[in-house]
Formats: sequence, C-alpha cells, structure tokens
Amino acid sequence: KSEGLAVALNQELNNLPEKGVMMLFLRRLKQVHINCYGEEIGLSCEGSGKRHIVSVLQVQQALQTTWFLVPDETGVVLAFPDQEPSDQYFYSFLPVRRVGFRVAIQGPFELTANRGDARSCLHNVALRDVVLDVFLSAVDDPDIGKRALSYVGVQTP
Repeated sequence: KSEGLAVALNQELNNLPEKGVMMLFLRRLKQVHINCYGEEIGLSCEGSGKRHIVSVLQVQQALQTTWFLVPDETGVVLAFPDQEPSDQYFYSFLPVRRVGFRVAIQGPFELTANRGDARSCLHNVALRDVVLDVFLSAVDDPDIGKRALSYVGVQTP
C-alpha cells in the first residue's frame, strides 16, 4: 500500500512545474525537505517584512537557487531568482501558466473556470497594477536592482 502511494507521490512531484518554485509562496513555511525515490528538494526561508530570502536546493542536480521575495499587503508576491532568469509561471496559489515575465508572480487572481488563465475583470486589472508597483519598489533593493532589466520578459501569446 505505501509502495503505491510512494509511486503516486513521485509522479506528482515529477509533474510539478519548476519543482521548488511552487513552494516559494507558502508564507508560513520556514524549512522543508522532500525525498521521494532519491530525488530530494529542500527549501529554507529567512527574513521578514519587505523582503524574504528563500533557497531552493535540488540535491540530485546539485543546483541551489536563491530567490528574493517581495510581498505586498494585497497578497501579491514577486519572486526574483538570483541566477540568469528565465520565463516563470504566474500563480494563483497553484501554477497557472507562463506569461513572459522572468519573475514568478503569486496573487489572488480570479481565474477562468479551467484555471488556464486569468479572467478579464477589474479585480485582476487592479492586481496587475499592484504587480507593477511591487516590481518598481523591488528594484530599490541592491540584489534585485542590479539585474532589473534581466527580469523584464517578453510578451507570450
């Protein structure tokens, strides 16, 4: 019984987009390590207030990424990687899709019924404006500001 559960858990872990990134937005999480069939992902968080630093470690790939999280009181959080950024997902508590930004965006967006995209509504327009404000305030941080232009992505369909 536990063998079947472990296999199912491993499949779910392998299907997660950007494996460790999804865990970035679990606000109360301070540290976690997941080991499933030899694949280990670790996450640790430090900081409070305007900026949090989160380290995601993928053991098998010997890959460690540090993310700088900048939250807003509306529930919008931007996560800036410390490495060469690539297109990231936007999240409404779970990953939705890539939208061309090189920062991960989490927010209480209203989604379409199939969770495939954000709805076109006033609430989401207001959150979009908050994303811009959070981004602009984040570039004042020396770790983020020195790479600000690399975080601006390209529009995707």
